[in-house]
Amino acid sequence: MTGLFTFRYKSASLLLINWDDGHATISELHSRRQGKGHATKLLTKVIHLADTLELDLVLEAHAYGKKKHRPSNTQLQAFYEKHGFVVLNTRMPVFMKRKHR
Repeated sequence: MTGLFTFRYKSASLLLINWDDGHATISELHSRRQGKGHATKLLTKVIHLADTLELDLVLEAHAYGKKKHRPSNTQLQAFYEKHGFVVLNTRMPVFMKRKHR
């Protein structure tokens, strides 16, 4: 299952890069309609898949998009921490990791 995969749930989407070495990278988690729970639901589904496949997940917690519509980096870190990710470094960009369960 090595490769680049796009996942979608309603207004949310993300890219998952499976490196076929026990970890995968989440890239570009985005929701066009913030506050609806779409990104949360999508991330939960991808985490479940990663746990099933015994993949650790890594990502860069970095805000992007139009400034008035994007969460802060601190808000992003808190969002990912709620889903079991831990911060790997304290300088920007902030990388986070979640070990499979």
